[in-house]
Amino acid sequence: MLLSEETKEENIVLFSEKLCRIVEAYEFSVVKHITVSIGVSICDSSTDKELFLKKVDDALYEAKESGRNRVAFH
Repeated sequence: MLLSEETKEENIVLFSEKLCRIVEAYEFSVVKHITVSIGVSICDSSTDKELFLKKVDDALYEAKESGRNRVAFH
């Protein structure tokens, strides 16, 4: 889990997509190449933390179900 303070939706989605590309392009010593799925959500100090974690988890499962190397935002 990555937490980022005061980040706009479009910036965190762009960052996540860039992270997917970096991981996909990196050559690991044993497995060579992997991909990642990332779920993204935004909260503020008034957001219920359990609801926030559920939104992130739902976004992650949506990204995984959409195929490899995806970002989903909820």
